[in-house]
Amino acid sequence: MKSLKRNVCFLLVLMAILSLTACTAKTETTAGVDKPVTESGTAATGGVGDHDQNIVMALQYDMGSFDTNVRWANEDFPVYFLIYARLFEYDENTSAIPGLAEEVNVISDTETQIKIHQGAKFSDGSEITSKDVAASVMYAVESGLAGEMLDQIQKIDCIDDYTLSIKTASAYPQLKLALADPLTSIVPASFLEEAKTNPDLWSNPICSGRYTVMERVVGSSVTLVPNEYWYDEATAAQNDSITFKIVPEASTRTIMVQTGEADICDGFSAADIESAKADPNVAIHSIASARYFYIFMNCQDEVFSNKLVRQALNYAVDRDAALMVQEEGRGQVMYDYVAPCCMGYVENPGNYSYNPEKAKELLAEAGYADGFSFDLTCDASFGSLAALIQGELAEIGVTVNVVTVEQMVDIIPLVAQDQCDAAVVAWSGPPDDALSTPCCLAEAAIGANNFARYTNAELEKLWANSYLQDDAARVNAYHEWENILCDDCPWIPLYVNEQRSLANADLKNVEMCCIMPYNLYKLTY
Repeated sequence: MKSLKRNVCFLLVLMAILSLTACTAKTETTAGVDKPVTESGTAATGGVGDHDQNIVMALQYDMGSFDTNVRWANEDFPVYFLIYARLFEYDENTSAIPGLAEEVNVISDTETQIKIHQGAKFSDGSEITSKDVAASVMYAVESGLAGEMLDQIQKIDCIDDYTLSIKTASAYPQLKLALADPLTSIVPASFLEEAKTNPDLWSNPICSGRYTVMERVVGSSVTLVPNEYWYDEATAAQNDSITFKIVPEASTRTIMVQTGEADICDGFSAADIESAKADPNVAIHSIASARYFYIFMNCQDEVFSNKLVRQALNYAVDRDAALMVQEEGRGQVMYDYVAPCCMGYVENPGNYSYNPEKAKELLAEAGYADGFSFDLTCDASFGSLAALIQGELAEIGVTVNVVTVEQMVDIIPLVAQDQCDAAVVAWSGPPDDALSTPCCLAEAAIGANNFARYTNAELEKLWANSYLQDDAARVNAYHEWENILCDDCPWIPLYVNEQRSLANADLKNVEMCCIMPYNLYKLTY
């Protein structure tokens, strides 16, 4: 089916991945989160192709860099989860489970000691020590990309070669979850130091996970092979290689799986679901998603600095129509600022609805009875959604100029250059509001993930309640700031989609978490 040229001189690079339970055959719900669903084609007779253990996965977007702290983007995670270990990993709901951490001892509200697995090695055969872990986590903290999520970490001391002491600014009940984030991926301390003056080293990283990098062709593919130094035989790679092929067109990704050119694809289009259901060679795997789609508005722009304008646009957009146009209705419309699976979610705290007349009234009150114009930026896959919004806002007198970029991550430099009025983007945050909303809307996150350049002095004070030890008190705090945000409206929340993948019907151990297919090391025939 596929051939992989083996080169005995290739450089090995390590990778780590998540743990999860296997997909089930029917929908089950527990604690409000749907478990994975598998739908096979009718009269399934088995997958197409001459199977081997060299797995090919078609992805919509290319990764940015092997440097985990250049940007914070889902597009990079499939690779990071395989080549880098972390102290903690994610389960299917992106809750934290042990990774390289072997033992955790809470010394006080502000100190946690973590013992790492002794004998774990990097891809060059050198041992992973507490010094490497400390340097890697502090590299993430100092990057500022995670904002509030990692800012709580003040200091990390190495008690011995395998034990860390992590000091936080206050009680931090979300510490394990923060240390599961890909930004905290572990590389050698010496590598990090050398890369400060020679960033090209990141093109051939020394890694710590289940796989190493065999080859990367920028814009085309990344090929990974098992890491011979992975420390846990029970969770080692079960295939001979994984190649990620970059295929922007959704229909092409579907065809690749149906014809056997790829074994699995991510970003499986809702438009292809019915044809895939009729294909005996493939199976659809899905789960309720934590991937949250919204439109941010530049709150430092003259027009969007007016809260009434932002509220008006929240009434002017038909979220049900948006979900239907973009996802064939498969997902859930959103009015809150975190996904339904996230601790702190409120269904519709601002009581918004599709109401163009209300939108017109608010625009008139704001001084824009005759409307205004702005640029709405989106990547090419959101063309239909952008056209829908363009038409809806025209009904209230607002002119939308659609600006198209190749990938969603291309919006980031436009924001940095103050060349983006508003844009359609997505966010997949951890399942705790404290690690999600402040990362995108705190003042400290301007220049990182606060694309709206939004500030609110009242909220800045309330973020401190993120770290209350009592869950009920913390949820009350989350609800308080969600109410404020839904009144202030720096975003137009749209929907969460359904996380879907299409795979060869014979491919085993396909597992889904709420942001992507994962545990890819288990994929096998």
